[in-house]
Amino acid sequence: MRKAIVPTPLAHQLVGRLSDHSARIVGSRLALMAVAAVIAIWVILGLATGPTKQWLLATNMLATLATCLILVLLQHSQNRDMRTLQTKVDELIRSSGARNHMIGVERLERDKDAPVLRG
Repeated sequence: MRKAIVPTPLAHQLVGRLSDHSARIVGSRLALMAVAAVIAIWVILGLATGPTKQWLLATNMLATLATCLILVLLQHSQNRDMRTLQTKVDELIRSSGARNHMIGVERLERDKDAPVLRG
């Protein structure tokens, strides 16, 4: 059997900081302008030299890699924001006079959700 790779706390913290910083950079106006400029230059150079097979291959490869990277960054950011929001909502429920039997329901397994939400 293979051992599971468990990240060390330092590695986990480092990756978290890198991911947060990257998500902030990717979501900025400057990044949008930079990407638009790079795409414009890439297209102009490609059309000026004639679109070769290598140029098309490089375009497809870079677009696929960029899409995957942005998808992972956005998903990480979304998950972090949702955990933060859920923690705040749970704390508001605890501090108010509302019934608190639904706190933590998002952590239940799917097949266990149905009876809780119906009843």
